[in-house]
Amino acid sequence: MAKKISEKLVIGNALISTNREYLTKGQVCHYWHIVDSLLPEGYYTNGNNNSFSDFCEEYPFLVKRVGDTMIINCDNDLLERYCRIGIPTEIIKVFDLAGAKLNEIEEKSRKVLAKTLLK
Repeated sequence: MAKKISEKLVIGNALISTNREYLTKGQVCHYWHIVDSLLPEGYYTNGNNNSFSDFCEEYPFLVKRVGDTMIINCDNDLLERYCRIGIPTEIIKVFDLAGAKLNEIEEKSRKVLAKTLLK
């Protein structure tokens, strides 16, 4: 039987695993696609166009929303308590790998843009 990973866990772990103070809606979506591509057999995520907004509304003590940006509004221990406790280790590894991949992709994009602007 397939196991569903809630949208709240995906979004919360995007904030944790990228080690950033904020994420845009686009970055969360990109992270989500990376997670989906890395999940082991038998797991799936469930999200929709309102997932970002829903997370911000449900967890205002964790994040503050400014437009299409979600800013961490708590310490990491609280964020981890709500978004990591009870998750299988193999899924936490997927979340962390997805965060590292997103950071790597965005860093490469910044370098390409910088080279382009310097020409």
